[in-house]
Amino acid sequence: MLKIDRENAPSNATTVTAYLNRQGYDTLSGTLNLLSNTSGDITFQSVPIGLWQLKVEAKNDSNVVLYDGETDVVVQENFTTQITLTLVSTGTGVGSIYLIVNWGINISSWVDYLNNPILSGNNSVYEFGGVRHPKIIFDGQIYKMWFTSLSNSGVGYVSYATSLYAINCARGSNLPVLYPGNSGSWYSHAVTPGVVIKERDFFKMYYTGVQSNSGPGHIGLAASTDGINWTKYPYPVLFGTSGWEYQIAVTDIIKIENTYYMFYSGDGRIGLATFTNGLNWTRSNINLFYVQLKPGRGQV
Repeated sequence: MLKIDRENAPSNATTVTAYLNRQGYDTLSGTLNLLSNTSGDITFQSVPIGLWQLKVEAKNDSNVVLYDGETDVVVQENFTTQITLTLVSTGTGVGSIYLIVNWGINISSWVDYLNNPILSGNNSVYEFGGVRHPKIIFDGQIYKMWFTSLSNSGVGYVSYATSLYAINCARGSNLPVLYPGNSGSWYSHAVTPGVVIKERDFFKMYYTGVQSNSGPGHIGLAASTDGINWTKYPYPVLFGTSGWEYQIAVTDIIKIENTYYMFYSGDGRIGLATFTNGLNWTRSNINLFYVQLKPGRGQV
């Protein structure tokens, strides 16, 4: 079912036509007259499951296309596909039509797991203050989680748990796998997992370390062959500096060809750094990350 925003439709648009195309199938189409129809819906019945191309056109009373947009739609059995599509002007007119596609049951809404929480702090000295900041990878046939465990005094450690189905998490030990450094070191108060990457047979953990709650936050690196016994590189791979970058925390790392891109957060902003050898990260001149989608071509 296609739901059309009639109230905000441009005055020169009189009809909206939607087309569903897929190789090997007849084209499905439906038209809504914005002037005479009382309903704001276009309904498609019995659409076979699979990938379809949706194209929507808004025309004037001379059958000239004024606005259009297109995107791909995956129709799934007993589920709902929801898409927001903005139609863009093919001429110089202004205005928007918003389109929602509905088939079956809505799967876009998240539902709380009934047995939450899946992991709680225990009564050990390392977790008396709770657990937070989980970082999870799927390794072979098991989910591996590294998370921050807090002592009663707020000292942060990195602890470890595993799960077959990502819901029943089991600790192998009540001891952390990564500890803060000695007194006076750059990470003497807390360590927090940021990103864990497995390459070949080695795990790499990028973590945030702080000397105090109000001190600078730097990004460190540790390596492991089993995800449990870690060796820390002695110096930060990216230093917290000043301003919004005084306390930084790594949030994600992606690899494109031979270059790694690290996204890190500061005070209300997102920064970017790159590297090719794993240790010497270089800050990008772009300190804010934006994604701009092409209008009218499937903003999902």
